[in-house]
Amino acid sequence: MAISLASFGLLKFHNSGIASYVAGATLGAFVALYIYMIFFDRIKDRKIASQKSMNYLIGFITGLVAVVTLINVLKDI
Repeated sequence: MAISLASFGLLKFHNSGIASYVAGATLGAFVALYIYMIFFDRIKDRKIASQKSMNYLIGFITGLVAVVTLINVLKDI
């Protein structure tokens, strides 16, 4: 990702640019995982018959993103 941003001129390889990129990536990952944690904390007490299917859905979406990313990487090679 850093190389892609640098190729578009959006990231410069100096200390402040690298620090802001790392801080943004860290903060973004933290916020995404925190929202994920809150969502599943709220539904843990509910009797949902499809909790197993929800895990399959999350796995499917993750797999789909991985396949699309792999295709994009191979297309650029």
